[in-house]
Formats: sequence, C-alpha cells, structure tokens
Amino acid sequence: MDDKPANQLTPQEAPAIPKNGNSAPKNIPLIRLIELRKKGLSFSEIGQLLGCSMQDAQQRLAPFMEAIEHLPAIKEHRADLLTVYGHTMLATLSAGDIQKASAYQRVGMAGLLHNMERLERGQSTANVSVADYTAKLVDLRTERERLEAALGGPITDESEVIDV
Repeated sequence: MDDKPANQLTPQEAPAIPKNGNSAPKNIPLIRLIELRKKGLSFSEIGQLLGCSMQDAQQRLAPFMEAIEHLPAIKEHRADLLTVYGHTMLATLSAGDIQKASAYQRVGMAGLLHNMERLERGQSTANVSVADYTAKLVDLRTERERLEAALGGPITDESEVIDV
C-alpha cells in the first residue's frame, strides 16, 4: 500500500534544484510548489498541503522565485532572452576559455543556441526542401482531380470528400 499522500509527488517526479548550496529537501515537488504559489498560497499553507515545513517549502522554491514572479514576461520575451544570454556567453569567452573547449563543444553550443532562438521565433530549425513540398502539392492536386472526376464535379465542401 502506498503511504504517500495523494497530493504529493515522489522524489523521482520532483525536478532537481540548482546546485547553489540550497539544502531544502529535494523530495518537495517543485512543480506543485510553483502551482500552489502561483495560486497565491502562503508558504505555511503550501507546507501544510505538501506535508513539510513552511521553511522547507520556502527554501525549495527560493532559487526560482524571481523567475516565477516574472514568468509571463519571461515567456513573452524568451527568444530575446536566449539571444542576449547567447551573446553574453559568446562575448565573455576568453581565448583561453575557447581553447579549453573542444571544437565539438564550441560548434555544438553555437548551433544549439541558434536553433533555440529560431524555434522561439517560430522559424524553421531544419532544412526544408521546396522541391519536396512542390512535388507533394502536385500529387495532391492530381488526387483531387481524380476524385472530382469520380464524383462528377468539383469538391466544394470537405464533407463531400470520399475516403479512398
């Protein structure tokens, strides 16, 4: 039988906290803490719900408080933040830092940051073959013409399409 309260995640379900010297119990579910805090619950109320002390809940959430308080702005400007952090990381690397990293690490990180930024901006992160898509469109048009001929006229409503 499971002795865990229904409102508490297992330690494996709770994301790890940053390594910043924080000694809060890692079995306090971070996702649940964030949800409850966003609902306006006090740390005392959160502690009671999750079966821990107010201090434990506060310590577990402390490294993330600034991000949680600014979450809507962070989400809205995520692509710009990635660009700024990427630029800062690259601009602050010294020649010695770069020499310490393998070429694989340097190229990989630059590519990763570039793709993350493009993804956040709604741009493609993969090479797209226009020829492939053009060929698919031609195939679709040919199939539509075949269906229209079989139906005896143009397809004007999706409900008229016959699943072949």
